[in-house]
Amino acid sequence: MYYVSKKIRIAASHHLEVDCSTKCARPHGHNYEIEVIVKETEDNTATYEV
Repeated sequence: MYYVSKKIRIAASHHLEVDCSTKCARPHGHNYEIEVIVKETEDNTATYEV
C-alpha cells in the first residue's frame, strides 16, 4: 500500500460590509492548512517511473 501526501498553508484576508463598529468590518485575515492524502491499494509499481 502506498500513500502520497501534500500539505500547504495559506493566508487569506478580507473585510465584511457590516456596521463600522464591529471588528469584522476592518481588514483581517485567517490562516488555513490544507492536506491531501492519496492511498493506492494495488501494487502498480510496474507502471510507475521513479
